[in-house]
Amino acid sequence: MDRRISRCTALLFLPLYLVACGGDSHSMSDGGSPTSPSNPTNPSDQKYPRSYPAVIRGIWEPGAWDQLAAFVSNQTGVDRLKSLGINTVSVLASFDVLDNGEYRFQPGRLEMVKEDIVRYKRLGFAVLLSGNGYGVPKDADPQARLDKYLSSCRAAAIELTELAEEYQVEYFSPANEFEGSFANDSFPAFLQSPNPPETAFDPPDVGTDARVELASEWFRDLLPAVRPLFSGRLIAKIGGAHSGYRVNGYDYLGFTIDHHYLDQTDFRRLIKLQYGQIAEAASASNVPWMVGEAYFHHSEPSLSLDQETIDFLESMQEHYFDISLDEYMNFNDSSSPCGYVFIGYFMDGIEVKDSSSEAVIEGYFDNMITADDACSPS
Repeated sequence: MDRRISRCTALLFLPLYLVACGGDSHSMSDGGSPTSPSNPTNPSDQKYPRSYPAVIRGIWEPGAWDQLAAFVSNQTGVDRLKSLGINTVSVLASFDVLDNGEYRFQPGRLEMVKEDIVRYKRLGFAVLLSGNGYGVPKDADPQARLDKYLSSCRAAAIELTELAEEYQVEYFSPANEFEGSFANDSFPAFLQSPNPPETAFDPPDVGTDARVELASEWFRDLLPAVRPLFSGRLIAKIGGAHSGYRVNGYDYLGFTIDHHYLDQTDFRRLIKLQYGQIAEAASASNVPWMVGEAYFHHSEPSLSLDQETIDFLESMQEHYFDISLDEYMNFNDSSSPCGYVFIGYFMDGIEVKDSSSEAVIEGYFDNMITADDACSPS
């Protein structure tokens, strides 16, 4: 399993995002769902209708959600985020994948997700909600495990779609870095990468190609079920850059960028390559693309890094932001970028707050302006 997938798995153990619900015939929960008829809500009473920014300038804080919530409880915190140019806050709703195509949101957690949505919309931010499955079914046959995993993720995505509509979420992605989850060795061998590319510049192997194809198929197959339920904008949020994604019918294709421990020269070369790859996929899908997550860690607790590497990455973080945002701003292709979301204003080992990276982001976000309709779905 590659390092990025391990990082995502570690995030899933964070207590907030093992969230709770039910109400779908495929889900299991204790005490009923907050959105089920037995425990109804009335989000229509809320006064936070959708408001779309011309371009998404976002933050995602899955590992320090409480710090972010406390920060914005004071107007000075809200003002500071907005002074950076941030107009969108991402919220992650994780669930347990069970057997037989079932899933479970842990008791009480969906209420927290709803509180986050209302909190940030009340403060004038757009919200990007993303689903994320954890675990695999226990079937002995790898293909049966995969089929039931896909079914569980589909059923959970439909429930989250309904929540997103009820709470007038601006942006919704049914899954997060979905293709990466298929690298789990519990799934069929054709999805594995026993001999992965040696560097980030090498062509993808057949296992990566297969995971990209499967994720694309899942997103497309899900679309007829979620599009009628959700009147906001749909994002197919995937992990690594790859030209083979095909997510026709979605409103955006979002992907993750990572530093891969590179120096400035090689990192710029990689970002140019990856932006070109994702733009090719977006163009073929007839959608705009975005950086769904800029992940420039230096010493996350889940990683075992020596001090020399930590020092190097910490000194490089502002340059990773500078280069990736500079290439974003100067990208010239038929498929234009329409958003940039970074992770880690507070999170340990990724934190941007009070670092030199903060000024870099502010400088670019201030100038990340597009025509009013440039990034709107056609």
